[in-house]
Amino acid sequence: MPYNYYMAKLKGNRIRERRHALGIKQEDLASAAKVSVSSVNRFERNKGEPRASTLREILNCRMEDFF
Repeated sequence: MPYNYYMAKLKGNRIRERRHALGIKQEDLASAAKVSVSSVNRFERNKGEPRASTLREILNCRMEDFF
């Protein structure tokens, strides 16, 4: 598998882990980020690419936390 595949998978897993650690539901994150719940779900399953700045702000963590 290509390197980008693994990086995307890692990012999705980190987004989910961080959201869980903060006790945020997908619905809450979607509302705050002004995206659909299905978009958040796709981000976490590595089926879509979120705007990093939006998720970083909502989840209140550094970019390094995603990688």
